[in-house]
Amino acid sequence: MMKINTELIQRCSSKHLLPLQGAGDMMDRITHLYLQEHYIRKIENLHSCRNLRALYLYDNKIEEIENLEELTRLNCLYLHKNFIRRMENLDSLCQLTVLNLSHNCISKVEGLDSLCELRELYLQYQNLPEDQSLEFDTTTVTWLSECLKVLNVSGNKLTSLAPLRPLEYLEHFTAEDNDVCDLQDVVDVFGNWKTIRVIKLTGNPVCHFRKYRDNVVVSCLELGTSC
Repeated sequence: MMKINTELIQRCSSKHLLPLQGAGDMMDRITHLYLQEHYIRKIENLHSCRNLRALYLYDNKIEEIENLEELTRLNCLYLHKNFIRRMENLDSLCQLTVLNLSHNCISKVEGLDSLCELRELYLQYQNLPEDQSLEFDTTTVTWLSECLKVLNVSGNKLTSLAPLRPLEYLEHFTAEDNDVCDLQDVVDVFGNWKTIRVIKLTGNPVCHFRKYRDNVVVSCLELGTSC
């Protein structure tokens, strides 16, 4: 197990630093931090990296999202392939545009109400119990409806896309390898998405319905690709 400390941060930071301002701390100059694949169990000691723009923490042993309060300028957060169970403690990341939490143990999409700049959200293939599917908090989805452009929820045992209907400004949607089987439900949801251009639903029972593709294309005026 490896701990996040000053030595590790300096060793794993980007070579392109912000210009030195007066007697500024080197930690203040770091914009990209590459801490992936280090067997890290806890997010800690990042409070001095106040100008961090991208944080790579994927493929570790992290169980909880925590100690990110000072990273208010963060744009991209990569936490995929960990053991995270809850979407929490993200309120201060008001400039976040990309969040990758795929391949974790998250059972409910929540706690994103403050992320008004979020454009891309990756939640595919959560490690959930056999009888459980990914759930969506209504308030969170409503907040995301004004900003989210890209969403991936593949492999989460979803039976309906109805909770995602408010996401009317989505442009790229992927929900492969789920259990969606109601064609009318799909058409109703996609019909509410004004700017959708790419839809990927391969691996869902609904794809085997007669004229499935025709119905989807008709419901989406801007659609460029449907799978």
